[in-house]
Amino acid sequence: MPYAIKKQGNKWVVYNKDSGKVMGTHDSKEKAKAQLRALYANVKENELTNVDLNFQIGSFEIKEADPDGKWVRIGGEVFRDNVTSRNGITYTYENAKEVDGSTAKFFMTHELNPRNVVGHVKFTREGDRCLYDAKIRNTADWQDVVEKAKDRLFDVSLDARYKKIRRVKESDGRVKYHLEGMEMRGLCGVGVGGVPTNSIDYAIAEEFKKNDEKSDEKTEQIDEVKSMEEDNKLQEENLMLKKKIEEMEKAMKEKEEKEKNTIIEQIVELNKELKKEELSKKTMQELELILSYEKKLQKEEEEEGEGEEEGEAEVGDDAEEKESKAKIVIEREHDRISMNDALYKQFNEDIRKML
Repeated sequence: MPYAIKKQGNKWVVYNKDSGKVMGTHDSKEKAKAQLRALYANVKENELTNVDLNFQIGSFEIKEADPDGKWVRIGGEVFRDNVTSRNGITYTYENAKEVDGSTAKFFMTHELNPRNVVGHVKFTREGDRCLYDAKIRNTADWQDVVEKAKDRLFDVSLDARYKKIRRVKESDGRVKYHLEGMEMRGLCGVGVGGVPTNSIDYAIAEEFKKNDEKSDEKTEQIDEVKSMEEDNKLQEENLMLKKKIEEMEKAMKEKEEKEKNTIIEQIVELNKELKKEELSKKTMQELELILSYEKKLQKEEEEEGEGEEEGEAEVGDDAEEKESKAKIVIEREHDRISMNDALYKQFNEDIRKML
């Protein structure tokens, strides 16, 4: 990784090991490590490993040919260090020395099949350039390779593998690609020259585009998973809330039933003729009204009982006569009829039985 941490005085500094550029200064090592982790994550998104690329080589020249037309030598430039592409993006090839003196086979397609081999190629470093020198010939499967080469009927393309390609955006906005561990897999004679999209800058950019698309797809998947997790969490919270509401409703219902049973017991205690089964069908408001009414009757009976005892002590034999008169409607005044206490009690008793 291009980033590291160093201590300067009482500060912790995160810097780029390649350029020496300070990326951040922190009061604690923990904060510096946090920035380093963020930078590493960014670097990981801007790195490709074990990448296979094939791209067009712009240089192609005939160096030597067999008079009998059995073989031909071609050569040219593969790439240069610090070359700037047509689209203005600068690339550096720090591994040019790695391929110096290496050899590979020359294929007539990018399908690296032994049947497609028509020769050999050697790569050498000359100053800031990497050159290729290939000797190719006609074969049973490719019988006119020499003639096509002389007539420039195909172009030369490089097939290479890289252990790592790192994309770096400079402070001035330029993007550079650092290639590491370059291995020449073969040189290929394919198609017709003059196709700019076959250049190395296009090939590398395409690989990173694929990588970015995968990263975007992964981000979308992560967002989708997060959304699903949030939905599940919300659903769980709703279920918990629903469960709590049901528990509260159950507790309230149990409490109401308990209170209702208590009132029914009080009513039956006051009036044995009333049935619990019938009372249980009534609402709390109805039961409370009945209980209030029964208590009032109970009180009136108690007060009347006390009055009768006093009357018996004073009158004696006249009690039967009074009881007989108690059943008679009394007081008629201005078309209003009233009842004595005994009749009023009987009337109330009849009304109570109707409830």
